Amino acid sequence: MAWIAEILRKTHRECAVCRLAPIHLYDPDEQDITSLEVPAEPTGTPLCHVCLGARLGKDLSEYQGRCLVFEPALGPETYVFRAESAFGAASRAALDRLPSPCDECRAPGRFIWVAAPDDASMWEADWLPALESGELTAGPVLCGRCTGARVARSLEERGLTFEAVTPARGSADGCLCAAETAP
Repeated sequence: MAWIAEILRKTHRECAVCRLAPIHLYDPDEQDITSLEVPAEPTGTPLCHVCLGARLGKDLSEYQGRCLVFEPALGPETYVFRAESAFGAASRAALDRLPSPCDECRAPGRFIWVAAPDDASMWEADWLPALESGELTAGPVLCGRCTGARVARSLEERGLTFEAVTPARGSADGCLCAAETAP
């Protein structure tokens, strides 16, 4: 639905880096995406798929925790990091593989990619239970840069847009997934 909002905007956003049509709003203030009243122009940096992947990869490279990255899928219009304390056995087992070398470039990996079917319609409450039940499986280990690139590639291939994308920061273990609101 974020693409509909962009179509209806009187002034279309441009990517802050390359000036192409942006699709995502990167790292907006939490208040802008959790309040019931939407500001006229929320904070954050408008970015296209490619620029989002580069910026997300850079920010994820600085993250010191361990993180499950659920592939973007249909559902909520935000893609956010959640510090998670209630991981089940499958989630903990996946995270116990970290840190280890990235399966793509051999840099230090702190992320586990969890693929979702193309037609999945998953909401925040669905991700961890689907991993625990075996509906979704933990995949390759990735570094921050490769994670950013893979997220961007998935968004482009699936034609998804997000009104808010927030990266993993700090050192708390967690997950990056489509969610109803920011943390």
